[in-house]
Amino acid sequence: MKKGRIFGGLSLLFFISCSLFQELLEPGDIAKMTEAPTDTVAPVVTILSPVNGQEVSGVYQFSGTVNDEFGSGIKAVFVKTDNGGYFSVPVTIGIWTTSISNLAMGYHTNYVYAEDNAGNKSPFLAVSVLRTSIPVVAFTSHIDGMLIEQSNIVVTGTVSIESPYHITNVKVRLNGGEWTNATGTNSWSIGLTLIEGTNTIQAAAFADNGKSNISGIITLEYGEWTTNKLTASDGAESDVFGNAVAVSADGNTIVVGARFDDDKGSDSGSVYRYKWNGTGWDEIKFIAYDGTINDWFGYAVAVSADGNVVVVGAIGDDDKGSTSGSVYRFTWNGSVWLTNKFIASDGTNSDKFGYSVSVSADGNAVFAGAIGDDDMGNNNGSVYRFQLYGTNWTTNKFTVPSDPAYAGFGVSLSTSPDGNMFASGANANFGAVFLFEWNGVSWVRNILTAYDGAAGDQFGISVSLSADGNTVVAGASEDDDLGDTSGSVYIFKWNGSAWNPEKLTAYDGAAFDYFGFSTAVSGDGNTVVVGVSEDDDRGLESGSVYVLKWNGSAWNTEKLTAYDGVSGDQFGISVAVSSDGKTLAFGANGDDSASGSVYLRKW
Repeated sequence: MKKGRIFGGLSLLFFISCSLFQELLEPGDIAKMTEAPTDTVAPVVTILSPVNGQEVSGVYQFSGTVNDEFGSGIKAVFVKTDNGGYFSVPVTIGIWTTSISNLAMGYHTNYVYAEDNAGNKSPFLAVSVLRTSIPVVAFTSHIDGMLIEQSNIVVTGTVSIESPYHITNVKVRLNGGEWTNATGTNSWSIGLTLIEGTNTIQAAAFADNGKSNISGIITLEYGEWTTNKLTASDGAESDVFGNAVAVSADGNTIVVGARFDDDKGSDSGSVYRYKWNGTGWDEIKFIAYDGTINDWFGYAVAVSADGNVVVVGAIGDDDKGSTSGSVYRFTWNGSVWLTNKFIASDGTNSDKFGYSVSVSADGNAVFAGAIGDDDMGNNNGSVYRFQLYGTNWTTNKFTVPSDPAYAGFGVSLSTSPDGNMFASGANANFGAVFLFEWNGVSWVRNILTAYDGAAGDQFGISVSLSADGNTVVAGASEDDDLGDTSGSVYIFKWNGSAWNPEKLTAYDGAAFDYFGFSTAVSGDGNTVVVGVSEDDDRGLESGSVYVLKWNGSAWNTEKLTAYDGVSGDQFGISVAVSSDGKTLAFGANGDDSASGSVYLRKW
């Protein structure tokens, strides 16, 4: 009975409560509670350019900012000139802009307002301009951020003004100094002497209507380089000396592959090591003690920080089956060179073990890519790491998930100085770069991909890792941004929590250049070298190299071609750079009937 009374009392209380709630809030009131608040706040629009009363020429930019503080979103920004009709203009990340042209001489007024998705309109803003004839001056010989290797240069440019006016003269100033008259009017030129380091240049044009205009500043970086060209002392036609190249951290050792050398039989291959003696380069030559026909010894090369350990890939070696591949390690003990040979314990036909190689600073961690390994699927690839402890070698094998988008893992390799981090490309389809880092307990894997990647870009065909592991450079040699297989390079910077990517293309890129086929990065990540072996500046597939230097806010660019380059040289087929970024090496394996050469530049 007591339990029943208690239950009944609770039921009655619940009924009364619900009744009271229904009396207080009718169904229409409840619906109103769920409605979104009404947006009554107008968007805010500003004008950045031009300023009121500014003189403008035939075409000028009308631009500004827009935001919607309430959050219903911007519907459109509308502009007009004088008594014309309003039209909408593009808005990108809060910036609106449009070009104004075809105005008669005299004063004109531009208007702008914004409307949000709730129909609220901003106040109407206006700015007046004076349409007149103003000289337009530009540089043609140099672009902003170029690296220059000669102190005495000739700067050229163009200048124009609308009829009936004429240009009277052009002046140029260097590094904020005095304005100096240039030669010519419509096309002008002037000789300048640069100082070591950063140089700023401005040009000013003057017209017979009394108007003048100063160009924007271009910055040129000048530094003295010395250039050497290396060729094999016993080189022969079709050796392809320079197909692979490596530079020691200190810049005093250069290692060069010649995979089609015939010392041990046709295309058995060889490797040359050059050591700087203070006045010149001393050469020694390595061949495989068990080399034979088609071994392709020298397909890939790497060198330790001090130059006393040389690592060589021989992808045609048949110890574990046809083109199973092998890797050789040569170590200088102070009097003789000692040799280790590595083969994959599970190697088999077509693994191409040694397709890429890398080595730690002390030479005791050796990495080898095997792009044809099938453990995770047909040609999915793998990477082997051999670590020397005392007199014993331990082996780790790395694979990545079976995925057609990531096949070819091991096509490229780069390791940190301590050997506890490495990057390897998997260039099939969209491509990827895999990062493996030892955390003291296990290997942690990360993956980098191109944010705008497409099938066939070959992202990861080349990869380079800075000494601190905070910069990764990845080539995508068949990216099509500037034409079919024009190529691109992605630079990933670690910010402490994530990898920030930046994409670079050649400023003069063209179809079939393959920009990014080879890449290298300095120890601090501030110098990036990009090979473009199919560039045609000095003839079909003569090749070129781009040297990118970070100035703190942007990449300064210098483009290099071989001073004696001709068609087929493939200058830039391989590239390498010292840790300080001051010694660079570029292979040109097609030079001189494919006997090959390597060009060196020292800062």
